[in-house]
Amino acid sequence: MNLRTSSLVAVLTASALTACSQTPLIAPDSQVRLAQANWQSLVNTSQPQQKSLLLADIVDEPLLQQIQRALQHNPAINKQALTVESAKQDLVVANAAIWPSLDATFSEQRGKTNQQKSSSLGITANYEIDIWQRLSDAERQANLSLLAKQNNLQQAIDSLASQVINAWFKVSEADALLALYKKRVANAEQNLQTIEFGYQRGINSALDVYLARNELHSERSRLASQQQTKQSNVRQLQLLQGLYPSGEWNAPIAPLPKVSGLPTLPLPSDMVKSNPNLKASWHNLLAADANLAVTHKNRFPSLSLRANLDHSFISANTGWSFLARITQPLFDAGRLKSQAVKARLAVQQAEQQYLSDLLATFNQIENSLTQAETLQTRLKNTLAARDNAERAATLSFEQYQKGLVSFTTVLDSQRREFDAQSSAIQLQYQLIENMNQVFLSLGGDYRQALNITVKPQMINPDTLSATGTES
Repeated sequence: MNLRTSSLVAVLTASALTACSQTPLIAPDSQVRLAQANWQSLVNTSQPQQKSLLLADIVDEPLLQQIQRALQHNPAINKQALTVESAKQDLVVANAAIWPSLDATFSEQRGKTNQQKSSSLGITANYEIDIWQRLSDAERQANLSLLAKQNNLQQAIDSLASQVINAWFKVSEADALLALYKKRVANAEQNLQTIEFGYQRGINSALDVYLARNELHSERSRLASQQQTKQSNVRQLQLLQGLYPSGEWNAPIAPLPKVSGLPTLPLPSDMVKSNPNLKASWHNLLAADANLAVTHKNRFPSLSLRANLDHSFISANTGWSFLARITQPLFDAGRLKSQAVKARLAVQQAEQQYLSDLLATFNQIENSLTQAETLQTRLKNTLAARDNAERAATLSFEQYQKGLVSFTTVLDSQRREFDAQSSAIQLQYQLIENMNQVFLSLGGDYRQALNITVKPQMINPDTLSATGTES
């Protein structure tokens, strides 16, 4: 493991040093080596599964349609796609600076004393010789910025798909809890009828009637709150799809699926290469390094060539000229030097941002893995507690009817049953959310895992390949 991760860092470092000799990037930092050396996921390989199983087992056709609709109509995704298109134009502009420019001019002049007019056509060619590779560095910076924005778009697509999955099952969780609350209201109404019937016959006390009424009103209040929660969850799902958040939902709601186990976890080096967020952070770092090279070389002399061809239509004369010009900045009150210093600081900031993103990703995965084990244990014990609570609630009511226990004992048993049932539903959703987060953090490609075909109206980042190279 250490050899693989160390070799990855070495490759990334060599790439940066090859790209620009101004500053070494991402040397084998002790923090990075420590984080990767303690990667806990490599120890947990007792249950091998494919990463795609994490999604394929829980994503059915209706949910798949929700994800595709969101990818087509979500405003944030469309905005990110337009940002990629803008970066493509920046690359065209940077690439054009390397090529010669050709301008044509046409002039016409009429004298005051005579009405003779003179017309001429001129063609001027300008070309800056890129002797210091400054223009090439500017093109490389634009190319790396485009790659970073492509990765940001991919990250936004994966994040949106993850959010839709969570929102979909959040509606399922809310619907399951709503059904449970309705059942609790019906049970409280039945209890009240039984208690009032016994009170009229002098079997039960007035205290039991008040307790039963209090329980019924509490359950009705909880039911109303849960109805509002379900509407809020539906609105969130509609917002992700670019729809008006009406809160109305007429389609069937799928039950919460049961999930268990963990996906196969890649090596840290593979994760760094596949995670779009980390790739974007790395390309931003390389782009900052390329910009440092540009600002540094702006202080060097520049050599440009200019050729001019003029033709007069009156005299039918054609003349040409050729000029080679060397310019060297002599005094600018420290402007170019300050720009270079500022660019170097930007490189250092981007380097620290990359390290921060790398460690944050490892931290997120480690927390998700720990949480997954905890959730599995909690769900197992909660399900056992639910079964026991259901038996206890039934038994306590039977004993109350026989006069063996008080009605407060019945209410306490029913509350325990309700808490266990609601906790089981919530834990099932939390497991789905957790495993979805693990897949996202590992750089999983949702479109590939779910076999999503991006429709024509959706800008596909795979078609936005840069014309240059990273190195």
